[in-house]
Amino acid sequence: MVRTVPWICCLPEPWGTSRAHFTSPSNREVKHATMASKLQSDLLKAADREPATVERRQSPRRRVRRDRRKGVSRTVGMDVSPSGIAIAVVEKSGGESKLIVERIAFPADSGPRHGDWSDNTLTGALNQLASKYNLGGQAVTVGLGGNPCVTRVVAGDNEEVDNEIRELTHRTQRYIGMGLGNKVSCQSTHRIDAKRKRVCVTIAIRQMVDAIAAAVQSAGMRLAHLEHSMLVLCRILHAYEKDSQEPVLFMVEELGRVDLGISYQGRLLLDYRPAIPEASVTHGSIVQRHLKCLRRYIHAQLPTASADLSTLFVTQRHSDHESLDQSLDEPSILRRQRFPMEELCEGFQVQGEISEDSGTIAAIGLARLNNDARFAEESNDLVSTLRTGRRVQWIPLIQYTWPITLAASIALALFLMGQHTRRLALRTEAQIETLTLQNAQGNQIRLTLQRRMQRAEQVDALAAGIPTRDWADVFLKAGRSLPQGSWLESVRIENDETVRISGASYSGEAVYTYIDRLKQSGMFSHVALESTSATRNSVGAQYRFQVSAIVQPRQQPESSIRVASTTDGGLDRG
Repeated sequence: MVRTVPWICCLPEPWGTSRAHFTSPSNREVKHATMASKLQSDLLKAADREPATVERRQSPRRRVRRDRRKGVSRTVGMDVSPSGIAIAVVEKSGGESKLIVERIAFPADSGPRHGDWSDNTLTGALNQLASKYNLGGQAVTVGLGGNPCVTRVVAGDNEEVDNEIRELTHRTQRYIGMGLGNKVSCQSTHRIDAKRKRVCVTIAIRQMVDAIAAAVQSAGMRLAHLEHSMLVLCRILHAYEKDSQEPVLFMVEELGRVDLGISYQGRLLLDYRPAIPEASVTHGSIVQRHLKCLRRYIHAQLPTASADLSTLFVTQRHSDHESLDQSLDEPSILRRQRFPMEELCEGFQVQGEISEDSGTIAAIGLARLNNDARFAEESNDLVSTLRTGRRVQWIPLIQYTWPITLAASIALALFLMGQHTRRLALRTEAQIETLTLQNAQGNQIRLTLQRRMQRAEQVDALAAGIPTRDWADVFLKAGRSLPQGSWLESVRIENDETVRISGASYSGEAVYTYIDRLKQSGMFSHVALESTSATRNSVGAQYRFQVSAIVQPRQQPESSIRVASTTDGGLDRG
């Protein structure tokens, strides 16, 4: 049966609950994009990058960089986490050994604190450290800490472990508890016997891995190795024989979150991420809450080894050590111990402030233990996940691919010729369609012009045949027809050729005489007296009158009659 290490960082239990979860990660995953089915043994290689050679003049083994001009050998270890950067530089010159330690904390509002590694916070800190300690061209080994990186362990029969690892690769992108974005992973294998093995899989946020590689390059350094800090802590415990006899439990605190790990003989057996506790819950109570489940897991993994987990190694400040002791219950058999910081710094002149946080411990361990042969073979190196350009062997490539290249070139030439011919045909068709449309429009304009010319001729003929009236004759006839002692005041001609005449006379008989004269003139018809009125002034009586009549039309000439007869059907409107 495959024994898998549970990882509960995806969807943790509610804060303050006391139940420990050792369920399969597939129950806590959400659907996301899948990654490649094959895991690399190095995270930098998995990201398509080649790790930098620690010593350029020799084979790429884990050997320290030596400055031949000064006779100084130097190794650099670094730990990067969302809380900050810890760096340790080991310098050996003759009989003197110096250990330089420094930690830079990221501001609370910086991008790494909130899962954004795209700002310049990391780059600025590395540039500052490289300039301060003259690390240009130096190969560095980097550990990743905090929530963006996690390690899973799968143990059991070879075939079953392979199936479990294959399924794990499809679930990697769904670990949303690590944060959003693509994930990268690498693995290392430890052979238990001929039929069984233990595989250690490290998963990290790709944005963080790429950001670290870019920042290291920007600072002028060379990235030689990149792995999970928990693996480094396990090797530190084993280097000083803290986990040689039995599995031990260690606790890492990062930005208020507690991570628990189990180390045995320098190898990580479990990376356990309890749910984020409430503010009132102490670290000791968290350990006590999950201790029974952890012991059951170790007993299932190592039936012949002790599963008491009686020793707890902590990575905290001195004040936190005292509070941890007080939070552990009295009946507990846990013995708190500190990481072997004195052994790590023994024989070195320490420059800088030494703190017992996990980042500083991991950085010192990387600076001191990174040339271990087993470390080079078994560690999960994230450098394999980085993207980089690789040198192409052009001569063998041309020798094997020239037929394909020739066929592709011919196909491309034929395709381009076909496209060119097609464009010419389409252009010709478009020109033909345009000319056809223009011809049809020209014919329509020609026909319309002919119709309008005919209509203009008809209108001119009608205008010539329309009789015109000389209205001066009407006024003259109306005035000359007045009898003696009468006068006109107004003559109004309306559109329907009705004439309305207003005037006055000294006698009423003159009014009727005037009407008779209008009737006899031959110019007016329907002459009628509309109204009369009598007034008196200083001269005598006056009779005012209003007469209406219709002007008789003039007789049309024969030419106009002929034009009218040709247009009985109406004008041609085109």
